[in-house]
Amino acid sequence: MGINSHVQIPKGILKAFSHRTKNGNCVYYLDLHDMQIYTQKIKVLDAVFDFFSEPTERLLDAVYENPFLQLAVAVREFSTGKRSILELTEDQQKDIKSFIKMSVMRSNYTFDLIAKTSLVGAVVPDALTIWQFGQRITLCQTLSFLRIISLISL
Repeated sequence: MGINSHVQIPKGILKAFSHRTKNGNCVYYLDLHDMQIYTQKIKVLDAVFDFFSEPTERLLDAVYENPFLQLAVAVREFSTGKRSILELTEDQQKDIKSFIKMSVMRSNYTFDLIAKTSLVGAVVPDALTIWQFGQRITLCQTLSFLRIISLISL
């Protein structure tokens, strides 16, 4: 049984920027192909059926998205005066970094960059194909990808 996966932007982030309509929560977005602004329901925007498996969805939510969104709620409460002090613990700072790194890893741009810059991937395009976070990539691309991620220091 598959589910809709928000590929690059988690639904919780979309919801934070949404506005209510009679059709549900919607967001405005810029289509980079025609440079027009559109509105779309958050359930639909960037959602692909069965892109991530259910266990992967649960992992992304529990480990990366939910801790970040909890912090976003605290920031919103602070900005509206519902909270008088906002302190970031060391764990919350790690949660922010982890969320940003995972967002970079989920990006189609990152996967495309790996495909273009992987020497082994260029020579042997189907070398040791594996699945990672719903994306079909080669082992050499995975290693290149992990190297890129390890170079990201926040």
